[in-house]
Amino acid sequence: MKYVLISFFLFSFSLSFGQIYRAGEAPSSSPELHWEVAAGWSASTGETELKEGSSSTSGQHGWSGRFLYIPSTRWALGGEGTFFLSHKINPLVARYHSYRVGLLAQYRLTPDTIPLVYLLAGAGVTSHHLNYVSAYWKKEDTKEIVYAMAGAGLEAPLWQNIFVAVEGRAVYNKGRNLSEFYGLSSRWEAEGKIWLGVRF
Repeated sequence: MKYVLISFFLFSFSLSFGQIYRAGEAPSSSPELHWEVAAGWSASTGETELKEGSSSTSGQHGWSGRFLYIPSTRWALGGEGTFFLSHKINPLVARYHSYRVGLLAQYRLTPDTIPLVYLLAGAGVTSHHLNYVSAYWKKEDTKEIVYAMAGAGLEAPLWQNIFVAVEGRAVYNKGRNLSEFYGLSSRWEAEGKIWLGVRF
């Protein structure tokens, strides 16, 4: 999974050269459309592990949503959130889940081409929740970790103002510790997203 996301990240930059422009079509980021709402699916290489032990998860996946304000054909600003699906972590955690909320900036390298190529930067907080199996330990640990993100994406129109987009991202977490027993396996993670959205 890590290699797929990294390959897409590099591939999206290569497509910024030699884009196809379709004469007679309005750019996909038309200046009269000032708002964007999108929903999508996310996959991350972020892993949780027992301290001084092996990895206890093999990445995460879940649902994402975002909204953007578009002041020009080049820039868009807004917020996004991702809710990662819960799972069990042996031997102590009956349910582990996390969600991520942050601010986002988008810069469009090729606003007048199809597909549109853009860069991303953002920051926010990831909230981690661990519910334990054992009756002899406290019921839950919650940890919030600040993150920073950079990435790139490709977008193509589907119909009128509806579009689809794919993204590759690199995420840096400020800390690794989640609880007395568990932590993130690395401060760095790769993340891929597929979006379906509309502008209005």
